[in-house]
Amino acid sequence: MVWGKSYQKTSTALSSVITQLDGVAFTNFSDDELKVQKEYKHLYRRIWDVADEVFLEHENNAFFVMTNVIITPNQTIGHCAENNDVCGAPCDPNAPPFCPMGEPLKHGTMTGECILNNSTRDYTCEINAWCPLENYTKPLGDRKALLEEAENYTVTIKNFIFFPDFGEEYHRRNVLDNYTEEVLRTCYFHPKEDRFCPNFKIATILQEAGINDFNDIGVSGGSVEIRINWNCDLDYDIKYCLPEYEFHRLDQPKVNCTNEPYWNFQYAHFDANNDTFRTLFDVFGIKFWVNVYGEGGKLYYWNILWTIASQFTYIGLVSPHEEDDRNSVKQVISSLKKKIEEQGILQDFEEEINKLILIIKGNMKRIEKVAYELCKDKWESGVVYFEVRYCPHLLLNDTLLRSPYEWEVMEGAREVIRAVQRGLKRGKMDFGVDSRSILVCIRGKKKWSFDILRLAKEFQDAGVVGIDMAKRALFDVVQQNESQDASAPSRRDVNDEGASSQRGQENESQDPDRITSDSHEASSREGLVGSYRL
Repeated sequence: MVWGKSYQKTSTALSSVITQLDGVAFTNFSDDELKVQKEYKHLYRRIWDVADEVFLEHENNAFFVMTNVIITPNQTIGHCAENNDVCGAPCDPNAPPFCPMGEPLKHGTMTGECILNNSTRDYTCEINAWCPLENYTKPLGDRKALLEEAENYTVTIKNFIFFPDFGEEYHRRNVLDNYTEEVLRTCYFHPKEDRFCPNFKIATILQEAGINDFNDIGVSGGSVEIRINWNCDLDYDIKYCLPEYEFHRLDQPKVNCTNEPYWNFQYAHFDANNDTFRTLFDVFGIKFWVNVYGEGGKLYYWNILWTIASQFTYIGLVSPHEEDDRNSVKQVISSLKKKIEEQGILQDFEEEINKLILIIKGNMKRIEKVAYELCKDKWESGVVYFEVRYCPHLLLNDTLLRSPYEWEVMEGAREVIRAVQRGLKRGKMDFGVDSRSILVCIRGKKKWSFDILRLAKEFQDAGVVGIDMAKRALFDVVQQNESQDASAPSRRDVNDEGASSQRGQENESQDPDRITSDSHEASSREGLVGSYRL
């Protein structure tokens, strides 16, 4: 409950994004560097600014930066030969009809004539189209982008979020209060040195997305995500709600010449004096998507009551005829509600959790039932996989924990793990919810931590997938238990329902649900701790 913050109500953030890009490039390549026709080379020697290169209207929360372009000037509507690589375009003038009039090809509609293509010196169908047809030769070839200087451009991203479920005061923006106008004029985002500056170099974005060479994406274009994450604990001041940035390349990198990733489109500039003439621009570039994911959580006492009540419901299902346990549950829920209403926050959470632990500790059937009912609860919530965290030592009875024999404590911890795994196994069979266990070490209990390491390795093939470290709250529970043990009179613990108090070997093969380990120590000492101990 504490780790998952299920005591909080959550609100998904509403978001808006504004982007502004600055930069200028000058392309002044020599005739030898430019691969286009000689009469077109002067078109590529010019100044390019953001008005030429940035296209914002294509998508909300996105912008496009041009990195390469092919220019076809002086197009006019007329008749010309279709390219020979277009399906249906090659023809034989001696074997008509090959070019049915009015049928469309890639660049225009056929006129019915089969003519010589002067560029390739073979015959193709004549079409009615914008002639000359568009050029396909990239100005600097297939390995270098024309506007390589675009990686030095700067984009400023302004993001505004709002958590509607918590009121008007829960607004936030990614431009933090300590970023004055003077600071904003000089700062640039860096993942380590300045991770909150809203000014981003295109080169930095690409590097963080795993693109180390600009030409890898600049020649033919691509797609990159800029992700802004807001994961806010609103029980603290809103100023601690801070953005985190991630960068990802979304298109598939080139794997062969037939599967080349690109992002491109075409547009035309028409002659101001004659709209039958135009210059065609075939543009390649990078599409940047700015995606915002935000969630805020705030203390909500009904969530606490529902979570605690659901956990105690498991106990009630284990022992419906035990009036004392039902009374204990009612008292705990009543105490929780009273504290929340009086204090507004739950300051003694570990104290209330300890009351839950006291009801189930040492009772393997109850522990198994809790694990089983947890699977049912997750199934009802639509969960298909989860991991349950617990410290097996905290679920042992007090008498066993005070045992001078370390192996007895270890055997008891094994029994707890087996009980949990039996419940999870039954839950998977009945509800189809898969699960694993994570064993928890308690800070301040060094010996237990060594036991946890051994148990995690021992049960690694039986459902235990890792270990975790509990913070101060559970350590306080342990200390409280120990102080109660020191002041309480010694007593004999009640054994499980129908269990024998006799200590001796148990035949585990008689219990198909029991999960055994392949540890020699476990097999040699199996059952030495009688069930009355647990």
